Amino acid sequence: EYQVGLFNDQLVRDLVVGNRGDVRLAPAGPSTEVDKVFVVGNDARVTDAAFRLERNGGTSDVNLIVGDTLFVDGHLFASDSARVTAENVKIGTEGLYRGGVIVSGTDGAGNPSELNANELTVGSMGYGFMTAKSSAIVNTARSELAPTAGSEAAVSVRHSATWNAGHLRIGDLGEGRLSIQSGGWVSGRNTTLGKAGEGSIHLTGVDSVGRRATFVNTRTMTVGIDGSADLKVFGGAHASTSETVIATSSGSDGHVMVTNFDPSEPTESSWFNSANVYVGGDDEAAGGNGQLDIHARGTVDVAGTIQVWSTGVVDLYRGTLKANTIDHRDGGVFDFRAGTLQVDDFYGNLANLGGTLAPGPGAGDSTVAGNYTQSTEAALGIEIGGTSAGGSHDLM
Repeated sequence: EYQVGLFNDQLVRDLVVGNRGDVRLAPAGPSTEVDKVFVVGNDARVTDAAFRLERNGGTSDVNLIVGDTLFVDGHLFASDSARVTAENVKIGTEGLYRGGVIVSGTDGAGNPSELNANELTVGSMGYGFMTAKSSAIVNTARSELAPTAGSEAAVSVRHSATWNAGHLRIGDLGEGRLSIQSGGWVSGRNTTLGKAGEGSIHLTGVDSVGRRATFVNTRTMTVGIDGSADLKVFGGAHASTSETVIATSSGSDGHVMVTNFDPSEPTESSWFNSANVYVGGDDEAAGGNGQLDIHARGTVDVAGTIQVWSTGVVDLYRGTLKANTIDHRDGGVFDFRAGTLQVDDFYGNLANLGGTLAPGPGAGDSTVAGNYTQSTEAALGIEIGGTSAGGSHDLM
């Protein structure tokens, strides 16, 4: 184990840590002055080893910066059960230069490579990227992608890698993209996409052992606050969220799409939301342009209410939509062109243009508090199994 005291900011062009080494860098003594930084330029490689930036009894943070004006581009590669730890990690901090971090792989015993930080910023002021793959793990308490104007960030989590992102913000002022592929798993809390910039989360794919690309958010998820944002669940992937707001404010654009158009992937894409979904506004009033598309081989299951505001659009076309309640009284668009709708209570007028309205699942009852019209191409699916309405046979 090597311990190096940081009297001042440290700068390194190339760094190699390997052979099960344990390198710890910390201020020489307790410090309450400005934060210390360790800047990585060119290539840094941590292989089957530990590399830690820590406090030394003080309150100042020791920040790991990858890619800075001093060294042009910077890259950090952590592989084969490497463990990189810092209070704050910033990737891509200058407009003219790039920073990148790749965390990948396990050792022979199956121990994964890890990146651990309290706060992670990708594309701090320039272009930054991070890739987690091949069963690697990233743990952060707070994560920001492209927080400043003109910044750009791209994060990829794939091949059974995991990112516990904590409080997650994508595209506050810049352009931030999160891609989850082939069994990658990401969790966030109070996730916001497109506060005033552009933010996106795209999920697709199932790995060779059946693990689906998955995104899980606890508390509220906002897709478009004052900017533009989209959540796309493709290729057999799965998203699980709590309350979701699509296009909060006037002038914002938010889009959620769930479908699987890949004929080689038999798994349906799915989104489960345990609370309410607001399309084209928030829990109080109409806002921006919000759209929810449920297309072929896509399933959306909402345990609470789907509120379709006047600026909201729900397009059900060959997919499946399940909801406890749908409120369509504010004048938005509910386009039921094809597919299956299972809803307990629908407020407003419902036009079935070519799909199947089916109370349930199983024997159940559906109530339309408004007019119900059905075209010749549409169907009403009723289960008959006994004398109990809603218990052994459907009730409409």
